[in-house]
Amino acid sequence: MISILKNLGRQIDEACDVNNEQALISLIEDCSIALKEAVGTDRPILYYFTSNAYSGIVTAKYDVEYAWLWDQPEAVLELFNLRLAVNEDHFEDLNIVIQCQIRTNLANRLNSLGRCIEASRRDIFSRRWALRIIPKFAKALGNRAYGLQCYSRLLYDHNHRSILLHNASKDVASAIGDDAYWDTGEEPATKNALRARLDSIEAYLDQVGYQRSLDLNAFDLGETQKEQDYRQWCLNNRMFLNPLNDALTDKVAASDFQHLPSHTYNFEEEPRFPVYYNHMKQEYASARFRYYNAIQLNGYHFSDHEVVLYDNGDAGQFGHHTEELKSAFRAAYSLFDKVGIFINDYFKVGLNPYDATFRRVWSQKVKGGKNELRDVFKDRKNWPLRGLFYLSKDIFDDEFSELAEPDAQELAKIRNYAEHRFITLQAYSANVKPDEYRFAITTDKFADKTLRVLKMARACLIYLSLAMLVEEEEKEKNNKDRISFPLLGGIPILRPWDIDNFDSEE
Repeated sequence: MISILKNLGRQIDEACDVNNEQALISLIEDCSIALKEAVGTDRPILYYFTSNAYSGIVTAKYDVEYAWLWDQPEAVLELFNLRLAVNEDHFEDLNIVIQCQIRTNLANRLNSLGRCIEASRRDIFSRRWALRIIPKFAKALGNRAYGLQCYSRLLYDHNHRSILLHNASKDVASAIGDDAYWDTGEEPATKNALRARLDSIEAYLDQVGYQRSLDLNAFDLGETQKEQDYRQWCLNNRMFLNPLNDALTDKVAASDFQHLPSHTYNFEEEPRFPVYYNHMKQEYASARFRYYNAIQLNGYHFSDHEVVLYDNGDAGQFGHHTEELKSAFRAAYSLFDKVGIFINDYFKVGLNPYDATFRRVWSQKVKGGKNELRDVFKDRKNWPLRGLFYLSKDIFDDEFSELAEPDAQELAKIRNYAEHRFITLQAYSANVKPDEYRFAITTDKFADKTLRVLKMARACLIYLSLAMLVEEEEKEKNNKDRISFPLLGGIPILRPWDIDNFDSEE
């Protein structure tokens, strides 16, 4: 098998070098045949080779028109095979350089599809994960810097943009440093391009007067130890509705800063979108705290006193903390459909509000029963909106389910049981056969799923704001018969605890 693998890898590289699509299609089939008998580390290697072949097809097709296509099957199949490689049992037995290559490629493809937030995460999809293994991995550093540049262009706050770019400049400087690691040998052309990128970023930062010595930790996390612990947890887990928290965990990112950009309405329209966003932000923030509170409790609460329950021998856990977990899951999951309603209204999709779910808003049924992207989204040059589209496919699209993130595939089923049926959270994995009424899952696994939903909901809300900014900038070019609704520099809602000396409970 070793000789077969070496030969396949070499042939794929050669076909990619000359953009030979037909050869790559044939080599993908060869990889598929080899996978039928592959074992151990050969399996993730073959998925990696398959992903490289699909990437080569993308490169061969690539032009400006292809770049903005929402339906890019080759790019999706590259992503799918990279996910398969990472989730193979023997992935972590691979050479660490190959692991870093796979994870970096996965983050790059997510980024190209508009999912810059997931591409920066610390878990299995992250460039950061690769950089924890090889801290000076040049290509991961360079690509992360590019991702931060792309992300920064979408921000309406210029100070936040500068902070992201400053972080990008540090990555580029590390990538071209003498101690950087180049997995395929130092590449002079790439290094020169990185130097030019660094010069461009530094010139911009000089132009806007960015203070590079700014202490990003010179901010308060709260008055009480409880609040400080909670907000530090949010920072560490990158849970604030704040793009800065995707790049860093310094205290400057410890706020739910993100809101809608300034935008316009027709004269007869009611300024309603900030109302929608207020509701979703508050619901997210409260669900986030319920989750945090539940994992801190993990035991007796006075409200459970003398609530008499019976042992069914299924390792079921009951109590305030389990209900807090379920509540956090349901509240976070419900935000997806609210984002769908927002998209339906703002982009004038035309669905009845009762039908405008996050699953249905993107596509419509065509002949043959297949789903087809709605005309309102086709060819739309809106990168974060495309990110929302692919995020929705991970959770809801039956046709996409085999390509989705493994930990996302169960979410809809879990939500259905948690909302409408019975879900038992178990202290340990006891043998409980699921049926149409009941589903069981360990409390730890359910907590992981809840955290996953919260992070996806957070990404949804940030992508939504960024997508709206892209659209509003386009509208500015032709803004006749529209009135502006400025949010930048607007007046936030004043709540009792914002007033000095207000005597509030902890």
